[in-house]
Amino acid sequence: MGLEGSLADFDLADILQLIHLGKKTGALHLQSGVDSGIIYFNEGMAVHAFSEHLTGDEAVNRILRWRTGQFVFKPDETTTEHTMKHPIQHLVLEAARQIDEWEDMKRLIPSMDVILTIEENPAIGTDEIQLQPLEWRILTFVDGSRSINEICKESRISEFDTCKVLYGLLSSGLIKSVGTKAVEKSKTEPPKVEKKIVVEEAKKEKGGLLGGLFGKKK
Repeated sequence: MGLEGSLADFDLADILQLIHLGKKTGALHLQSGVDSGIIYFNEGMAVHAFSEHLTGDEAVNRILRWRTGQFVFKPDETTTEHTMKHPIQHLVLEAARQIDEWEDMKRLIPSMDVILTIEENPAIGTDEIQLQPLEWRILTFVDGSRSINEICKESRISEFDTCKVLYGLLSSGLIKSVGTKAVEKSKTEPPKVEKKIVVEEAKKEKGGLLGGLFGKKK
């Protein structure tokens, strides 16, 4: 049995650590709703990743926010791409530091499909706000038709940094949401999981929960 199962049952950070410690070579395929992503490993080291329009570290940062979905590790599936800048452990730590900020931002940004526009009648005092260059750059993409996801893609700035700026602009009343963009359902099938790994089965292995994920070789 290979490494496969549900993100609701296994923490993604533990799965990545297991692949790293086991010095595995292959590709970790993940599907969460309409989102999908792949992380490639060479002897336990992450070498390439992509999800939507993101690659490398940014793709992994996005994937690390998923809490539901399916995953399957396909051994010996390799790539010649090398887009990772930092070790996977560094990215896991950064994701943990950012999680609280992401939760705060969800108050005004419940979905990446939210469409934003300039507030035509801002509150008194907002005219005194001095924007930084990064804020001006992102503000130029707010036109009443682009979704936050599209703004992130076109600005070529990380999702986290873009959403953080947009959250500030929303909080200050300079921009506002005007609905949600309809998203076409992904045609990509979720990873096929023939046998769902459950905690009870994993516990039978002496290595514990993580030790039982890969199963014994015949």
